[in-house]
Amino acid sequence: WGEHAYWSLRHDQPGNAYGPRLNDPLTHDHLRQAPVWFWQYVQRFNPAAVQQFADGLDYHFEPPGPQRQYMRHAPLDRLEHYHPDPDGRSFDFPRHSGFYILDLAFAQAQHPRPKTLNLLTEFADYWWQRRQPNGLCLIESRTPPHQTEWHRVLSPPQTFSLGLSLLDAAELLDAQHPELATTLRQRADVYLHAALDAGHQPEADYYLVAMPMDRPHEARPLAIWGSVYGSSPAAAWGVLCLDAYRKTADRRFLDFAISIAQSYLRAVMPTDRPFPAKDAGRLLELLAGLYELTAEHHWLAQGLQLTSRLLPLFFDDSPIPRSAAGYAYYDSQMCPGYLLHGLARIGLLAGGCQPMPLTADFTDR
Repeated sequence: WGEHAYWSLRHDQPGNAYGPRLNDPLTHDHLRQAPVWFWQYVQRFNPAAVQQFADGLDYHFEPPGPQRQYMRHAPLDRLEHYHPDPDGRSFDFPRHSGFYILDLAFAQAQHPRPKTLNLLTEFADYWWQRRQPNGLCLIESRTPPHQTEWHRVLSPPQTFSLGLSLLDAAELLDAQHPELATTLRQRADVYLHAALDAGHQPEADYYLVAMPMDRPHEARPLAIWGSVYGSSPAAAWGVLCLDAYRKTADRRFLDFAISIAQSYLRAVMPTDRPFPAKDAGRLLELLAGLYELTAEHHWLAQGLQLTSRLLPLFFDDSPIPRSAAGYAYYDSQMCPGYLLHGLARIGLLAGGCQPMPLTADFTDR
């Protein structure tokens, strides 16, 4: 799954991303959302794996009991539940609950089972019961006060991510569980609009990523260029807004995406510091998506102009991109796949491909 465990092609067994020792305990996590098309692929050749994976998601929760908590990490190779540190951080990020809800929704749609449905409902209720009065979710529900970077910090992008995953899950559940699908859409509406109403200042290119409840003066914006590990660039949120607009036809989401794209047009691409491949790829994806939805040619023109600047920064004689502008190595956690995807989308649109053979990628949430 990328961040903490992977399949080692060299040794033909799971590998531990914490270090070189292959046989250390393995940690499950979603670095990005697993898209529905991936689960459809797995379903075709190994349906049992879909159901086994859904059962395994229960290990993200501590053993059953009152007010039990979940964690974004879980043992991947041991049959044991998460056991929280009551004095430590909970690591129950909202975005990850959305990932697991979508996983479970797909499994339930393929093979309805009470066990899967109960776990899906538990994940869906978890942050709904912990949301703040303004509809936003904290980055995590419990953080020791001395860890000020995380303590009582609201996250509009994570709240938006959870809402968008609920919309995806609702589509899968419509046929068999229409009432649950309706509930998920209602909750998604609260999350998505709360994230947009968090106090952003688009005219100042200021989009909030973290809002300390006790220290509002320490609120932090998303990077336009130069995102760091653990925080996506503003363009990534713009791409998600396009997906929300496709699903709801709510013009606010399209307008927010346009405002983010305009922020990039006003910004200057840095030349004095590196920026990851992901930043470039998400911006290309945003411009491609805006062109698809509005048919306004200037978005495609901007994408082509950006492409001409990015190619010499990220590619030498190899088709494998650099991890970041100014870096001379490849690194998968810099998400160069998003750069390749964005380049392909711009190229196909410029070539007039109809119907478009490569759909937008909304997994970066």
